Amino acid sequence: MQPLYFLPLTSVWLSKPDIKDMNMTHQFQASISINAPKQSAWQLLADYGGVEKYAEGVLNSYLTTERDSGIGCTRHCELPKIMMMNQYIVEEIIDWIDGESFTYAVTDTNSPIKDGKVRWWVTGDDQQSKVNVDVSYQPKGFMGALMKPVLKRVFPKQIDEALHDIKSYLEQMS
Repeated sequence: MQPLYFLPLTSVWLSKPDIKDMNMTHQFQASISINAPKQSAWQLLADYGGVEKYAEGVLNSYLTTERDSGIGCTRHCELPKIMMMNQYIVEEIIDWIDGESFTYAVTDTNSPIKDGKVRWWVTGDDQQSKVNVDVSYQPKGFMGALMKPVLKRVFPKQIDEALHDIKSYLEQMS
């Protein structure tokens, strides 16, 4: 039986991390159908510095480069506190197909992840759209390994909430 660890200021108990699993990449995909044109969905996602307008899980976001879209564009996102600590993530676009998709890499964060990459893409027509997301990351350090079970549960939930935020925003605008 592996010993359990308690995360202070929470009610979370975690088992001892498996060190050989620390460098394993975790991936998941999600999508949502929206009663709004593809072009509207793309325009919302392409407003790279304005993610806080529709994503409740982002408290504030702003561009950190002069360019506002395309490869090399970066943004800083302030996230809700975890265990009384401010959370942030800095993301840089590494692939961009205008009107279709973009991929960003996590370049800095105080979250226990590394090598994070997220691809967003939109399909659809003049009446309906589908927003898709593909996420990959690795736990970072001992804390990442320790929190791996929580991360595997929480990240998909956060992405699902973001997709529903996008859907609500776009359908209210239509």
